[in-house]
Amino acid sequence: MQMKIVIDARLISKKGIGRYLKNLIFNLQILDNVNRYVILLKTEDLDRLNLFNKNFEKLEVNIREYSIKEQIFLPFYLAKIDPDLVHFPNVNVPFFYNDSYIITIHDLIMLKGNDKNLRRVLKRFLLKFILKTKASKAKSILTVSNSIKDEIVTGLKINKDNVVVAYNGVDITSLALAPKKLSFEKDSYLFYVGSLYPHKNVDFLVKCLSDINKQLVIVGKEDQFTKKLKELVTSLNLDFKVKILGFVEDDELSLLYQNAFAFVSPTLEEGFGLPGLEAMAYGCPVIVSDLPVLREIYQDSALFFKVNNKIDLLDKIKMLEDKQIKNDLVTKGMLAIKRYSWVEQAKLTLKLYVEIGKD
Repeated sequence: MQMKIVIDARLISKKGIGRYLKNLIFNLQILDNVNRYVILLKTEDLDRLNLFNKNFEKLEVNIREYSIKEQIFLPFYLAKIDPDLVHFPNVNVPFFYNDSYIITIHDLIMLKGNDKNLRRVLKRFLLKFILKTKASKAKSILTVSNSIKDEIVTGLKINKDNVVVAYNGVDITSLALAPKKLSFEKDSYLFYVGSLYPHKNVDFLVKCLSDINKQLVIVGKEDQFTKKLKELVTSLNLDFKVKILGFVEDDELSLLYQNAFAFVSPTLEEGFGLPGLEAMAYGCPVIVSDLPVLREIYQDSALFFKVNNKIDLLDKIKMLEDKQIKNDLVTKGMLAIKRYSWVEQAKLTLKLYVEIGKD
């Protein structure tokens, strides 16, 4: 029996969730020639997605995520489509949508925080209330690691049997590099890729630099947190050691990975840790905070340091000066990435769609 499945891809331009959506939809087109799919996209994102399966179509829906309009009007759009199943790839599920749906929860970071600002406290409380309610009514919940599954089961009071783990994959565009000169010498810098949200804890890494004989190169879309980090760098007189490059194209990114001394992530919270796996795919050793989720994903293919422990971080960086240790870590990283496949994730997701359709 053919199902009509809606995938809410309005967040496809966002870095992490966008990559998840693009890979999921690409592989579903290869795997599924039975069911019909309607992909929700905002106008500016219509060209971001290539559809090659005749059973897949785009639908323009200009409703901003996390908005009142989303809560009120998105259910009406969905009712007109009349789907058998809706896949919400993030936690912004309309409160009044009660037909058949599943949710992907990548992490619960948005529900945490020590900020006492009344507006943000109320926002977290409201989001947790909505998410807990919608998660309890979902046909199933997808998540990207067992560590986050445990948080969902405990924090949202969800039956563990209703939470399915489907690991993310590693998406390397191309290892064949276009000729390009890198402005940094090989092994002269530590490398960080990602957002600069407070929980990413990049401030801590910057504050450690005075005791590290390396530069720090940072790549990621610039926002209000970038300005704060630049102010910190200047206040510590470290402008000569910290290079914030903003967004870079894939060819430059791959060169930066391959020539870095190490990829370092001092994060306090994580859902999966995809940049570390990308680093491993490019032969870059990885040093990360010792978090349960990163232990689960990286296993023995990374060096772990105690959270916010400067001495431990410095020790791990020093360890990589031993070429044998560094080479062994790179080899383990190359083996680790083979455990993670976007195709396998899409297969698990499709299996879930089909099982729900049979109910």
